[in-house]
Amino acid sequence: MNCGEAKTRCQRRLDDGFADAALDEHLAGCPECRSYDTHMRRLQGAMHLLRTQTESLAAADDFVPAV
Repeated sequence: MNCGEAKTRCQRRLDDGFADAALDEHLAGCPECRSYDTHMRRLQGAMHLLRTQTESLAAADDFVPAV
């Protein structure tokens, strides 16, 4: 597997959540792709956190005028 394919598969795994043994094997031997995978996972986590906080703020805005 080349790095371009590995990066595509990293994104696919984030989107679908499927295990990918070939990708894991590539990541074990490629520090660049391993770093890419780590950054993509962190970005996904940050986006989830931001979405959660935004939803909480929206709920608070709905609540405040009712008080």
